[in-house]
Amino acid sequence: MDRTATGSDRLGATLQRGRGRFLSAARVVRASAMLVFVTLLGACETTPEQTTPAICQTAPSSASCACELDPNSAACPCRDPDSYACVCALQPNARVCDACPSNDSAARLTRRALGNIGRGVWDQAELEVRCALERDPGYAQAQEVEDQLRLRRSGVLPDMSGFVSYRIRAGDQLGDIAKLCLNQANRFVELAVLNGIENPSRLRPGQLLRIPTTKPCVNCADLRRAALAEEQSTGVERAYALIAAARRSCPNDSDITQDTDRLKSALVTDLHGRAEALLSEGDSGGAAELWQRVIKLDPGNAEAMYFLRSLQN
Repeated sequence: MDRTATGSDRLGATLQRGRGRFLSAARVVRASAMLVFVTLLGACETTPEQTTPAICQTAPSSASCACELDPNSAACPCRDPDSYACVCALQPNARVCDACPSNDSAARLTRRALGNIGRGVWDQAELEVRCALERDPGYAQAQEVEDQLRLRRSGVLPDMSGFVSYRIRAGDQLGDIAKLCLNQANRFVELAVLNGIENPSRLRPGQLLRIPTTKPCVNCADLRRAALAEEQSTGVERAYALIAAARRSCPNDSDITQDTDRLKSALVTDLHGRAEALLSEGDSGGAAELWQRVIKLDPGNAEAMYFLRSLQN
């Protein structure tokens, strides 16, 4: 009985040890599986390695590279994707890039645009003006040209019934006409648009232009030449009338101002002489009219005032 019990105890102990070994092995396997799972999970969550854009490998300091890395960076011209700067940064061979060299200022682009308009190359000028305004949105001359080009694009012309007319003569240039009539040569663009002139460098003598002003167009240089010619031929009265008209239109012309003062003095002297001659002939009424003209020309003229007072007495 004791022997049988002892054998049973031994068998139970052996089974217990085997069960413990099995559980230990299972725990090891389970721990190893968990370690592998965690490792794989971590590998899946790792941020993939960033690849460098091809353009940044060949031109790391270019605008194209900056745009690839961060489209909103200050170095990227494509913050405005519709701008010519963006187009030319990404497509340097695009047609518009010929009108927008990267080293050209707004002033230079505007001058080139005006030159192209003068030759009738309107489409190129449009590109250059837009590019100038992208370079410097506050550049006034570019904005003035753009305003005139906008009139052309709209195709809607203003009512020209109150405009004055100017007939083109041989040798006239549209910029000179704009300067004469509108005091701004660059407004020749507006004159071309209003009068349907596609090539401002090819004006037709005799053509009648409509000018957006109510003030008559006066060529001061022509008036001055005519005044000097009249002075030599018919005398100072007609000469003074012409030079006075030139002075009203061109008050800042120093030559015209000097000629006006000189001819006025000569006319006052001439009127005095003619008034004294009439007075000596007994025509006091005619003399008084001439001295009144002197007073109108020279309100402080003491000699004319003396004779008029003496005639009243």
